[in-house]
Amino acid sequence: MQAPTLPATAESHARDFLRHLETAQSEAARKEQFVTYLNQVFGTTDDNCRLIAEFNRGAEKQLRIPRPDRAAGAAGRADTQYRDVIIEFERDIKAPAKLRHAEDQLRDYFAANYNAGRRDDFRLLAADGVRWRVY
Repeated sequence: MQAPTLPATAESHARDFLRHLETAQSEAARKEQFVTYLNQVFGTTDDNCRLIAEFNRGAEKQLRIPRPDRAAGAAGRADTQYRDVIIEFERDIKAPAKLRHAEDQLRDYFAANYNAGRRDDFRLLAADGVRWRVY
């Protein structure tokens, strides 16, 4: 069975996305490249545009992270929290230290949501734009 092929424009957008990721030095830049890609490929209907805009509004969501050494906890910001999905973008999750850092942050963000009373069935993602780990 042959793998499905992308339309020429979608394939071109995917190549551009990957090329731009090579120069994206920050987590925010990687996330912005991802949102641009979503708009280029899927932003063709009003419903899709609304979903992408909602996803984008979840950027840098402020959370109260529980810390045993601080009564009030600590403030933290998830790179993106969209409904029950939390994404932590890193430069390169192939690097074990970067992946561990992303996993630690995802644990903190999950705990902050749990302590705030949210009992959703969260999906936690560590990503660098090319590689995606789902927890």
